[in-house]
Amino acid sequence: MYPPLKTKEASDEIGVRPTTIRYWVKKYNVACERNDRGHLVFHKEALEKLSQIKESTNLSGDAKEVVSKEEFDQRMKAICTKMDAIEQTLMKKADEVVAFQLLQHRREMDELLERVERIEGKLEAMKNAKEHAILIKPTEQKKTGFFHRLGF
Repeated sequence: MYPPLKTKEASDEIGVRPTTIRYWVKKYNVACERNDRGHLVFHKEALEKLSQIKESTNLSGDAKEVVSKEEFDQRMKAICTKMDAIEQTLMKKADEVVAFQLLQHRREMDELLERVERIEGKLEAMKNAKEHAILIKPTEQKKTGFFHRLGF
């Protein structure tokens, strides 16, 4: 039987500082016990878990979580499901934005059409008024030239 080790002994065996061992125990929920003095005591399984954490530690000092293939597959499936839901929400939102933009453009086009029709109406009214003025009073125009004033 493998004798349980205290934190310092476990850290020496794994090759890290005791503070790192305590940090990993808290962060990764490593199963260990406490002795009658309240010190951490590590059995073989806990030491194996701490060794796995050390092996998977990257340069920043954070360990990658060690999971089984089944758990990995399960997590990937959950991530894919979330991604699909996000994608659907994004597409729905994009459709709503496009529909809003189309309605806005339609309103702007209707307003422009209305303005063009008003301008055409005013031009037609001006044309009619000019034609009317020419038809009614072509002979009644006053002669105001230089020779007319002289009596010619």
